[in-house]
Amino acid sequence: MNLKQTIPLAHWSLFRSQLRWAYDRLLVESGPKAWPYVIYPAAAWLIRSGSVTLRFASGSEQFGPGSWIFPREEEGMQEFSSGTRIISLRFQAEWSYGTPLFDRSKTVVLPQKDTRELTACAEALVAHVQEQFPGILLSQEMEGGFDQYLGLQPVFMRWIAAYYAALSAHGVPVNTLEQLDDKVRLALQIIETQSLAVPFRESELARASGCSVSQLNKLFAAQTGSTPASLWNRRKLGAAKSQLLNSNESIKAIAYHFGFSAPEHFTHWFKKNSDHSPLEFRRLQRAGAPFPL
Repeated sequence: MNLKQTIPLAHWSLFRSQLRWAYDRLLVESGPKAWPYVIYPAAAWLIRSGSVTLRFASGSEQFGPGSWIFPREEEGMQEFSSGTRIISLRFQAEWSYGTPLFDRSKTVVLPQKDTRELTACAEALVAHVQEQFPGILLSQEMEGGFDQYLGLQPVFMRWIAAYYAALSAHGVPVNTLEQLDDKVRLALQIIETQSLAVPFRESELARASGCSVSQLNKLFAAQTGSTPASLWNRRKLGAAKSQLLNSNESIKAIAYHFGFSAPEHFTHWFKKNSDHSPLEFRRLQRAGAPFPL
């Protein structure tokens, strides 16, 4: 389905967007400096000066000033040269079943001269964040009241609109919203909103959606390419990674927060789904990073 097609507004509730941070600053005074590249949430960088090199198992990519960079979804290393200044945004723009709005299999590079509206909206967003969330460079988690949340949304959504327009104009593949079955849409809303501390029970989800487990799994596979259990697991893993990176809570406290009866159960589940223990993940992702990128 084309994103410009008119459909019931309830269907658009399956799109979710969230800003994690936004800043414009000198990143490295003397370098180069390198640290792990975190693939989630998505990154958007405008290179003001200096350069960035992304090193993946499949190869390296280097970018200089004057371009917007949207790194691909592949774990690797990021290296910044001396004197690098960037606008850095980390954000979510995806469907509730985990598919990003735009394909992230390749790094996207857009010349700044072709993205004036994107740059203007990014600068306005950075200015708003600096004013309303002055501690953003000291923490990876923006905190504030409901009034601050409401004030942020129109500024952020203007950037999302410019992001959509810019990438669409340059032919980046869009993961369009499919016409979902009502049962699938209801199940997705439940998966999206249910507390992650509550155990996932497929039979209860199917009953609430008005169908059998086998029917729900079949519909999900056809329309989302996944299963309800996989989507729930993905949401829980993403939240757990965010908690590990964005807080100083102990592994034990985080385990209980996500409904595990013991820290070792959380560690086993996390390692099974990410190839690292929670402690290893936190140490590796924080290694050498002076502030969020």
